[in-house]
Amino acid sequence: MEIFIKKLTSVDMERQLELPNDTRREALPPFNGSRDIVIPIKFGHDGVEVDVHCSCRAGRLALTKGWDEIARNLNLNAGDFVALRREDNGRYKMTARSGRACLLLCFPSSSYFVFFFVLHIVFLFTVCPPCDNPEYDYCLTPARLVAQDVSK
Repeated sequence: MEIFIKKLTSVDMERQLELPNDTRREALPPFNGSRDIVIPIKFGHDGVEVDVHCSCRAGRLALTKGWDEIARNLNLNAGDFVALRREDNGRYKMTARSGRACLLLCFPSSSYFVFFFVLHIVFLFTVCPPCDNPEYDYCLTPARLVAQDVSK
């Protein structure tokens, strides 16, 4: 179960990972009245596991102690994407995608020549979040082409 996906900010890299508002809190271990919990999170190809502290202050969640070790080992930077999910066995796993390797091209329907020009390079890149911009008829993301209905 996916808990959250977030594009990292400079604050996330310098201090703590502030979790998005749409984080699926029910997928996290219960706080049971405490302000902090410890979540064992696996990451990387080797499946290294780190105990990461998750704090809740003023209703906001953040990964604190242990987060810096994950960020350092995955060579993360502001602009990269991270996702946390709970696996079927109940364990937690964090994955990351480089924001620099992400290609996102959106264009109006009058620019079909762009579509044919870039379609052949789609499969060279990793999947990035889809485009939600209603001004565009087509959004080309790596390994994904989404035709959007803009007639609404």
